[in-house]
Amino acid sequence: MMPEIATIRIRKLALWLFSFGLALTGLLSFGQIAQADSFNISRDESYGKYTQVDSAQQALPLYKSPTSSQSNGTLSTAYRRWQITGAYVDSSSNDYKVLAYDLGNNQWLKFSDIPDSTRFINLAGVAFSDFFSNNAPYQLYSDAQTTQPAGLLNTTYDTWHITTTATDKNGNTTAYNLGANAWVRASDQTQLINYLSDPVYYDINAGVTTYDLNSNPTGTIQVTTVYGSMAYHYDKNNQMMLQVGNHYQWVYRGDMRQSSYGY
Repeated sequence: MMPEIATIRIRKLALWLFSFGLALTGLLSFGQIAQADSFNISRDESYGKYTQVDSAQQALPLYKSPTSSQSNGTLSTAYRRWQITGAYVDSSSNDYKVLAYDLGNNQWLKFSDIPDSTRFINLAGVAFSDFFSNNAPYQLYSDAQTTQPAGLLNTTYDTWHITTTATDKNGNTTAYNLGANAWVRASDQTQLINYLSDPVYYDINAGVTTYDLNSNPTGTIQVTTVYGSMAYHYDKNNQMMLQVGNHYQWVYRGDMRQSSYGY
């Protein structure tokens, strides 16, 4: 009987260790908010893959933990771009406000120490946005802070794919990267064309006016039927326009009805 009892105990111990391992794995899973040393750290995927800090080569204070009151060093001025690997969030409120960012290797950057010139570079969501230049020679910049002029935008084309966006510490978009580190200021948000992953359908009557992206009339809808749209744009008066044909066939949202057409 003794060998059987010992076997049962070993099995119970193995099961307990396995369960503990699963619990520990759950706490450390990427994309979760885990409790560690009395503070909450978010390891959401959006930080690890899609968000960077552009420090403008400033010697910002660093801390060994997000709750440290004493700085133990400064950010290197040899580089300006730093990957965010996580964030310390305030779990005492419902909005989970970020109080510090983890730049790796116990280098924490506190939100309160971030100056206005620092930018956050965001990669997420840019696959669905273009910058409409209207063939204008926009000023280009070589930095996300848009302080270093780098020529003018080519006037041969009017639509440019946005590869990354820059935001300030309050989340306001300040610049768009059109590739090859060519930045334009985001002072006029009406210059954006946004794309949908799936079409939205609208009922449009014959005779409704179509426009180009400058709100110039280009014609009328010829047939009353259901039209699908996968792009939208806001004019200078912040009125939504939707593309229902080619580059010169945009219809105002107020001139159409959401369709009951089955998807």
